[in-house]
Amino acid sequence: MHKKRPQELTPADATIARLRDELYQARRTILDLMPGDIREILTSYYHCETSKATYTWDDEVAAALIDLAKPLPNAAPGSIPNRAYCPLCQRGSSSPYAEGFALTEGLRRHLLGWGDVQRCDVMDAAIALARESWRRRFEAADAAEAAKEREQKEQRKRTENLYRLGPNEDPLLIDESVGYGRAARDPTQLMWAEQRLSALGFQVVAEGRIKSYTQSDKGFVVYADPRAEGEISFRVYWMPQPKKFGRRYAQFSLKDAWKHDLVTKYKTRLVAALSQQ
Repeated sequence: MHKKRPQELTPADATIARLRDELYQARRTILDLMPGDIREILTSYYHCETSKATYTWDDEVAAALIDLAKPLPNAAPGSIPNRAYCPLCQRGSSSPYAEGFALTEGLRRHLLGWGDVQRCDVMDAAIALARESWRRRFEAADAAEAAKEREQKEQRKRTENLYRLGPNEDPLLIDESVGYGRAARDPTQLMWAEQRLSALGFQVVAEGRIKSYTQSDKGFVVYADPRAEGEISFRVYWMPQPKKFGRRYAQFSLKDAWKHDLVTKYKTRLVAALSQQ
């Protein structure tokens, strides 16, 4: 019995593979042309052992490169040098009235491509190589970790309290999608937030393990989200909901630190949110 031959690449696939290889080689050449100390910084992505270790790599590399930048002498004697050319591409601001980039924020924006600033070509090549290296090294482990986290989340949803944040919205766990860097309230803090909502006229509705905090009037309903520390968020839904086009809801929040005139603050923000329809 004959074994099947591996499927041969189509001409288009072969061309794409060749172009990808050429692009990789071009990016490697760019880094290889850099001085040794800079090349060491730009290839430090090899030292990242997990996906989490990659999260701050761009910022750390930019900070190290800024330290290597050579400040330009200022026109005013005795003043602190505050501009420098990029240590990678040797370019400066596009303005005809300024040399280099402002230290440190202007150079940082150039290196990272923040705002409307185009990212440095050399840094762009390094980041592309880093992303491809991390994808090959961590893709399988990340997929397995993601599957494990999904299973754990589903298990928790079968036993823990859930919170509905809008009409027809799937209920969420106490710490699910609360925002990057934010922590969920503990039971005591959540009780405090529920008392604050009651003072604002919200109803606490419990359907089994699913809770929602709502306030409604003609033409709209407000859902509160008290799960995260620091503030209570609100979503204002117009009723009936638009079937196809149109804004589904508007948002605002009240800070936990606010102690006075909460009803006035809430109503002012509610009126402003309703005006966004």
